[in-house]
Amino acid sequence: MTWIAIARKDVFDAARSKSIWILAGVFLVTFVGVAFAIPRLGEPEFEVFLELSASVVVVLVPFAGIATGYKAIVGERESGTVALLLSLPHARHDVTIGKVVGRSLVVAGPIVLGLVAAAVVVLVRYPTFEPLRYALFVLATLAYGVTFLSIATGLSMTTRSSRRVTGGAFGAYVLLVMFWNQVVDLLVVVLWRFRPRALADPPTWAEFATFANPRVTYTYLVGDVLGAGGGPPATEIGTEWFVSPAGGVMVLLAWIVVPLLLGHRRFVRADL
Repeated sequence: MTWIAIARKDVFDAARSKSIWILAGVFLVTFVGVAFAIPRLGEPEFEVFLELSASVVVVLVPFAGIATGYKAIVGERESGTVALLLSLPHARHDVTIGKVVGRSLVVAGPIVLGLVAAAVVVLVRYPTFEPLRYALFVLATLAYGVTFLSIATGLSMTTRSSRRVTGGAFGAYVLLVMFWNQVVDLLVVVLWRFRPRALADPPTWAEFATFANPRVTYTYLVGDVLGAGGGPPATEIGTEWFVSPAGGVMVLLAWIVVPLLLGHRRFVRADL
């Protein structure tokens, strides 16, 4: 399976890169710092640790995913190495799969390192620790990171210009992490002709659009399902049938799969 060779090469290349070690250091210091800080501020509670860790994850992990994935393909195209890859017994789908798998492992490594190191601190300094709940929190966090990695990798397959990919990938970060809900609210207000109660009782499509934001979905899964923080309020995401653990998992899967399928379709048709 030739995609395995491509994935292995990506992992080995990352291991020799200073940036991945800097990223690992950032996650290590951040999560371990949170674990050490809580006992100094009051009673060390596992719930508080999960809540504060989740608040860090929603901002830091997407950036790591975007930064890891945005040059996955376009970087190879600009340097000309993609032609070398395809001259070997690799099809374009091997390149896509190998890049996604390899870079998913690359972004997962620093996250797991930081969270495992923090877990050791929690085990030593906190009165309670729930391994299964923490493992699910780690899995949800990894899925969240791979979501943004997939978005960036999908964009990386659509063009040969790294400038366009950089703008699109980090623009996606700003939109999805910072301004998505405000954009949905603005659409509701405009479509409802600036009626005062437009946001008090939003339509179902607006509630779905809000829930479909990967940041909101992640905070719902770790908040309402795992109890790591309060999660998004019902007034924000509504109470429709899609607001459920299964719905949240499907949203993250869609954000992982759809950008890759669209990007791969463009990559297959591109003249390299």
